[in-house]
Amino acid sequence: MYIVKSDYSKDAKAPRVQVLFAEDYLSISLCDLWTNINTTGLEAEGNVELKNGKKPESLIETIIKLATNESDIVLDYHLGSGTTAAVAHKMNRQYIGIEQMDYIETLAVERLKKVIDGEQGGISKAV
Repeated sequence: MYIVKSDYSKDAKAPRVQVLFAEDYLSISLCDLWTNINTTGLEAEGNVELKNGKKPESLIETIIKLATNESDIVLDYHLGSGTTAAVAHKMNRQYIGIEQMDYIETLAVERLKKVIDGEQGGISKAV
């Protein structure tokens, strides 16, 4: 497993993109099966009613922890209900969300307004 680390600072003296091998940087190697992440009962997580296709905040949190540091930028080009942006906000990351469907106003935008106002669902108690 490897992680791509990027430095987008104009003042960076090191290469902008660097491949890091997980075994060199992770104290505990993650396996392919993450049994600690609940995948049921997520219909209303983040105060967003969506029965199918929503990812658990704890899954997105694990991925963001692996690949970013505080203040890094997280890009989600399939924003959907806004789970990735919500988790990124809760973890003090910057985020960009892109969605082509019309429901962005009713799902993602409303969810992110609640998160910015301090909504305590999902991973909020853990971070």
